[in-house]
Amino acid sequence: MALRRRGEALISILFGLCSVRYVFSDDPVVATSSGLISGRRFRISDKDVDAFYGIPYAKPPVGDLRFRKPQPADPWNGTYKATTKPMACNQLDIRFIKGVTLSYQNASEDCLYMNVWRPSGLCDSTESCEKKLPVVVFIYGGGFQWGDSGLFVYDGANFVALSDVIFVSFNHRLSMMGFLSVGTSDLPGNLGFWDQLLVLKWVQQNIGRFGGNPQDVTLLGHSAGAVSAGLHAVSQLSKGLFHRLIMQSSSPLSLVLGLSYKGAGRFLNIAGKLGCYLPEKDWTTQVPNIIGCLRKIDVDVIFKKIAEQDPVNQFFSPVYGDEFIPADPLSLSTWKMVHVKEILMGTTTDEGTLFVDNIKYAAPQLETVLKIDYRLGAVLALSAIFHIPVPAGKTIIREYFGDEGVEHDHVTVIKLFSDIVGDLLMNCATDLFAEVTSAQGIPTHRYVFEHRPSYSLWPKNFGVAHADDLFKLLSSLRYSEEEEGFMKQLIRTWSSFIKTGGCDFALWDMNETRTADPMALDIFCTTRKPLGTHYNCEGMRPITICFYPRLERSRSYDDEFTLADSRADSIAGLRNPLVTGGKPGPVRDSYPDFPPVTSRFREPAPKFARRQRASAG
Repeated sequence: MALRRRGEALISILFGLCSVRYVFSDDPVVATSSGLISGRRFRISDKDVDAFYGIPYAKPPVGDLRFRKPQPADPWNGTYKATTKPMACNQLDIRFIKGVTLSYQNASEDCLYMNVWRPSGLCDSTESCEKKLPVVVFIYGGGFQWGDSGLFVYDGANFVALSDVIFVSFNHRLSMMGFLSVGTSDLPGNLGFWDQLLVLKWVQQNIGRFGGNPQDVTLLGHSAGAVSAGLHAVSQLSKGLFHRLIMQSSSPLSLVLGLSYKGAGRFLNIAGKLGCYLPEKDWTTQVPNIIGCLRKIDVDVIFKKIAEQDPVNQFFSPVYGDEFIPADPLSLSTWKMVHVKEILMGTTTDEGTLFVDNIKYAAPQLETVLKIDYRLGAVLALSAIFHIPVPAGKTIIREYFGDEGVEHDHVTVIKLFSDIVGDLLMNCATDLFAEVTSAQGIPTHRYVFEHRPSYSLWPKNFGVAHADDLFKLLSSLRYSEEEEGFMKQLIRTWSSFIKTGGCDFALWDMNETRTADPMALDIFCTTRKPLGTHYNCEGMRPITICFYPRLERSRSYDDEFTLADSRADSIAGLRNPLVTGGKPGPVRDSYPDFPPVTSRFREPAPKFARRQRASAG
């Protein structure tokens, strides 16, 4: 915990001091289904807020409960003191930018806790409330590998003070502990999603005692949390547990899900490294013993071994084929029935810059390759990172970089490559999901966040980067007078959607804002304005929707394990079959063309809608 707080303190210095002013009074007490809890009361934005930190929602997933679905927390006697933010779940250290890393060496496997913020004075007793405020449940991002509800940038106090809603955040299991899968019923995977599901059930059972309305719940997710939220919107297990959906900076149609490994490869790789798998024997007969062995190994030893793996084998991602995600999420048939009333979703102007910076850090040779031959390097990178076939990669590169005769300096190359990555991971996933849901008649509202905060964590050349909107929406920072007004307006806009679900953005006069105020939020309703005009998303359709289900997902378990271990060549650790001896090899157009697509996807070959990206203020 101390190490994490030290890293968080460095980020606090970069942002400026927090603006929370604690004025303690009588501790608020609530009677939950598990027992009494007491919280803290403080004042922020001239309003009193009650905060309950670290409420247990599940039994600690340790010992025999490791790699199992979560079980509800045991009841307790007396009053549980919910006044300290919970320890983060085990994860690797996370690098933000050069020189800024959060260390999670002191994280814990006993981490399934949640936080609740509410306006003070809602309830006359500890057991019941006449007030029934709207509820927001927040899921953090982090690529399913990282996340920490205790970070100050996820603090819901200021949002509650300015919006008059109940705000809930929580930890769920991550990385190997949350997403290890063997592809069979012994360990189907997606345990992190089951943690999230248990939180939603806890909210239904208990939030009324905090003054919240269990029939008016909005699920809010950022980045990988947005992917999670979208998957809950289609999972039959989550049906009826929430009613509105906010997805910031991604959707389940992101290639993050396309990169998941369904099968035994990742499982056998880490089991072998930890001494739990005998490769000379049939692995299918060893699965129960392997899982039993993994349950006995100290969690710190596990994550030390994960940290020693190449970047590809450090990631443990969601898979489909279990109870929670029975069908391929990158197949449109999965999304025929989305069970929410309204959706708000959006992105920032420069989603890809942060990810490209981290890709360059993980694969330093990539920047060298881009300097030698940026078109070839970009094609290889798309193949290595996203498994995009070479013909498709060439088409993408040509669309963004122009024809062969068009030359760019290195700064422009990195910017254009960042645009590609942002479109693949965030922008097009958002556009395509919004199109699918609005076609079902679900009111779907789409925004583009164009303001770079003065306190942005990221370097200036990152532009309006990933999470810049979230830092404005949550946390409790000291803003300039101008930015404080913008922050309050942003929260009012979000809370208006949370309370009504309507596309009423009368607060925003976009014509006036664009010319007079650089702090712009470009919001429009997809039911009134067609998509596909902001990014090069038209050509991403067959890449995102068609390619993965038909090709990548067709590998057998044994094939996937062989591929994962046989690709010895890499761009500094990013496995790539097109790279030989650490040097770029010949580009082979040996991948099949895009599979035939339905009339919904227009023509088989990518046809890009020219970008009309709004410039940052």
